[in-house]
Amino acid sequence: MNGIAMALDPAAFGDAAAFGREVDALSEEVAAAPAAEGTTLLLPGERGAGVMRARQRDGIPLPLGTWKRLAEAARILSVPMPATVQA
Repeated sequence: MNGIAMALDPAAFGDAAAFGREVDALSEEVAAAPAAEGTTLLLPGERGAGVMRARQRDGIPLPLGTWKRLAEAARILSVPMPATVQA
């Protein structure tokens, strides 16, 4: 997965409030645009927010090998393991 982060001062583009309104309008246009069949248009951050909601609701999926290594470390340290959640 690739990504880029930029920090911009909206005031550098003119009135900060007007810039915010333009960004909001563009976001609404993108959200209203028709998506290809079987797909959903997402704005930056929306996919991650959805993953976070699902993981808060269902838990974080771990490969079985990771779970076993955590269980072994917990046993050695006498730390109780949490119950598993099967989605």
